[in-house]
Amino acid sequence: MRAGGFPVLRKKNSIQHRLLACLADRSGATAIEYGLIIGIISGALILGLESVRDNLQAVFQLIITTLTNAMP
Repeated sequence: MRAGGFPVLRKKNSIQHRLLACLADRSGATAIEYGLIIGIISGALILGLESVRDNLQAVFQLIITTLTNAMP
């Protein structure tokens, strides 16, 4: 007989039975998938914001230089 795609073991408390039960359990898979998606999006945002940071830094440096040169 097969249960959950794995052969039914006679000794229910064996380590092999527990391992196979963990492999058959899909209840945490959705949470892990959402975690991976959030991680990928976060990584993309961090990489994308680095170029924005450089541009903003250049703009603020230009403003500082302009204001400093405009002072008497």
